[in-house]
Amino acid sequence: MGFWIFMLIMDLLLPFTMIGFGRYFMKNAPKEINSVFVELNPKSIRAQRR
Repeated sequence: MGFWIFMLIMDLLLPFTMIGFGRYFMKNAPKEINSVFVELNPKSIRAQRR
C-alpha cells in the first residue's frame, strides 16, 4: 500500500510543479530575455537587436 501512495505522489509531482511555475510566471514575468528564460525564434531575435 505504501508503494502505491508513493507512486501517486510521484505522478502528481510534475503537474503540480508545472502549475506552480505557471502561476509564478503569470505574476512575475521576466523583464528581459536572458540565458535562463529564453525563447529563440526569428521574431524575438529581431526584437532584441532593436
